Amino acid sequence: MQGAANSVYLCTSPAIKTGEYYADCNLAPSTADSHNAVLGARLWELSEKLAAAAGSKSLYDTAPATASGVQQ
Repeated sequence: MQGAANSVYLCTSPAIKTGEYYADCNLAPSTADSHNAVLGARLWELSEKLAAAAGSKSLYDTAPATASGVQQ
């Protein structure tokens, strides 16, 4: 359970601040790059290209999976 402790804490604690970075169940500083809007936009664009190249569907696609687990 130790590996999931941070995630469980963030999902259940009313004391968290949304949009912040947490490590070991504590508010922690994030890097300057994590606040850089230009880098964030580049990462988003690259992620979209890589997902498209891999044949990925949108994360918001709610088509039911077939018996083989593949969405139609």
